[in-house]
Amino acid sequence: MQDLPPLAHLLADARIAALIAAPSPAFLIDSGGRLHFANRAGLALIGARTLTEAIAQGPAALGPLAESARELIPTLSAAGAPRLEHLRSPGPSFAVPIVFAATRFSLGRAGEAALLVGIDTGRDRTLELRLAVAALVDGESAALALLDANGRPIHANAAAASLFGPARALSDLDPAAADALAAVDRDGVATLALGPTRLALRRIETGTAATILAAAVPPAAGPAPKPEEPPVAAAVSEPAPRGLPNRFVWQMDADGRFKSVSPELAAVVGPESAAIVGLDWAAVCRRFGFAESEAVAAAIARHDTWSGVTVLWPVAGGELARPVDLAALPTFDRERHFQGYRGFGVFRDAVERAAVAEPKSGERPATPEAAAPRQPPVLVEHPENVVPLRTAGPESTRRAVLTAGERSAFREIA
Repeated sequence: MQDLPPLAHLLADARIAALIAAPSPAFLIDSGGRLHFANRAGLALIGARTLTEAIAQGPAALGPLAESARELIPTLSAAGAPRLEHLRSPGPSFAVPIVFAATRFSLGRAGEAALLVGIDTGRDRTLELRLAVAALVDGESAALALLDANGRPIHANAAAASLFGPARALSDLDPAAADALAAVDRDGVATLALGPTRLALRRIETGTAATILAAAVPPAAGPAPKPEEPPVAAAVSEPAPRGLPNRFVWQMDADGRFKSVSPELAAVVGPESAAIVGLDWAAVCRRFGFAESEAVAAAIARHDTWSGVTVLWPVAGGELARPVDLAALPTFDRERHFQGYRGFGVFRDAVERAAVAEPKSGERPATPEAAAPRQPPVLVEHPENVVPLRTAGPESTRRAVLTAGERSAFREIA
């Protein structure tokens, strides 16, 4: 499966798969300003019908977002929390600002890219999966299809539709499909031979249901890899735990109390640990033992934007906890009256609570994905209603200020 089409590699990555039907725009842009992925909401901003069409238009279609991505990539961390950036949107209305959660994304031999996900917690309705997939795979020369758990096509592009013909499911094409689907259910990956064509199957979580990405692979010149072997590609992560989302969104009211939390939090940590509606930040910290209570509480009291906060969220009914990266920005009405907060959280791999030392006040808990030990956050005083939470290190005493890009972005958000 090393020779999967590039788009199939990306869609098989858990970070990209979760954005396919997301209602907020998402873009993956490399250091040359070239587009590699945009979901249907992102394509709508560009004015493109399909991803193939958008890529053909080149960096010019992305407007100022292409240059922003080029500048951001060297400053982003692949392992750290997403960073909020206030960027001008692509498309006909370049002046319209959008707040993006920005992270660094490896494209393997193709280099590095910036994954930009629009923050829009006011719209939690996912797009129709069939239309979202069609915007991605239609126009691709490689045969690509998204199947349900029973091997029935949700959508197939023209090349894949020619493989299926009148068949309504994989099992109609080959009796061995049942074994392949069982392997996908068990291992997350399998290969099915359809005559001279090998069909690579990979389970992906689109945020709506467990689905299967099917991609036709050209005949290999050498021995074909075993069906149970996962693809070798630097840009593709291991399959995410089945059925678990990788992020959630939330809102606070003007009094600093959580007024809504998306259901993804309960799906990951359990309803009991997700029951925070009606509580303020201090109460949630006391309940779960979160360490970074004071710095965040001060930011909330001042109606400031904050990010870079990681807490250890306990999973109900067990000894596990999920490190969660949190960020939020204040919302205001047209008269600039404070309305509350919109925020999001990104889940990291589960850890045993007993194996993680209780962090001291202001410390970030260690996670399996951490590239280096994190130190207590530094509260950077800034006269422009912005409280970034930085990590203190050897350079903290001489660089307790925002970068020019961060200062500009947070000034616009505030």
